[in-house]
Amino acid sequence: MSHQTEVAPPNEKVAERVRSSVAGVEQILTGFLQTWSVFVISPPLPSIDSEYELQDLGEKFRLSYREGQADIVTSMSHDFAIDELKATTPEFEGSVRPKLSRNKEGFLLGGWEATYKAASGAPQQLAVKIEYGNVEGFRLPTTVEVVTSLDIHLTFADYQVKRRIPSATVEH
Repeated sequence: MSHQTEVAPPNEKVAERVRSSVAGVEQILTGFLQTWSVFVISPPLPSIDSEYELQDLGEKFRLSYREGQADIVTSMSHDFAIDELKATTPEFEGSVRPKLSRNKEGFLLGGWEATYKAASGAPQQLAVKIEYGNVEGFRLPTTVEVVTSLDIHLTFADYQVKRRIPSATVEH
């Protein structure tokens, strides 16, 4: 992530406010990318050989497992559309309810609603709406609307896509 300005702040007080604002935007952007990647880049599921519990609750599945210090509970429909992902640690509780739409490639994350609560703080509500565009053959976010106590709009432009070729696995 990079940012720059062509005009220097007039004094240190203004410079500190600018640094604080930039840090806040970076925190929002980092949180967005971390959550988005969980549903788009790599599925939020444990590895097949790890310990987990899968329960059939009739119309839904509930998948429970531990990742590091976090207890994870994922609720999904029988077509594996995730409707809620909860994570609990000693310091934090969070719940994300993704808005998924089905297309020919699978599911597309259109946004989410979330509740986050640190052990020492009040719960924070968050809603995210994502618009996508085609970037070098990939559907990637172009506009993100984040609604908290403030409305925040992020626009993504001038992507530079770096393709990584996975290393081949050779079995004997």
